[in-house]
Amino acid sequence: QGFFKRTVQNNKRYTCIESQSCPIDKTQRKRCPYCRFQKCLSVGMKLEAVRADRMRGGRNKFGPMYKRDRALKQQKKAIIRATSGPGILKMETSPEQANHHLPSLHHHQNLN
Repeated sequence: QGFFKRTVQNNKRYTCIESQSCPIDKTQRKRCPYCRFQKCLSVGMKLEAVRADRMRGGRNKFGPMYKRDRALKQQKKAIIRATSGPGILKMETSPEQANHHLPSLHHHQNLN
């Protein structure tokens, strides 16, 4: 958030020396500020939400929108976790791999 705020407040303009598709993750985020800023925009950060002054805190009209977006992302993650638990096999799994993950029927029959 600090990088985004400084970029907007100082009206910085970056250029990418690659093909404008640099990988941005925690380890490589400082290599290309252009692609980093573009990623900020692509994940929904709003230029209008940055204060022009240096005042901290307070409320703005974007707070509820960000909260709603966070809630939707959390709901999606919960659905994905619920539908891809350990009992569900991935589509890429071959029948041989699936049999390896399923409990052996012979083992359960011998217990009776």
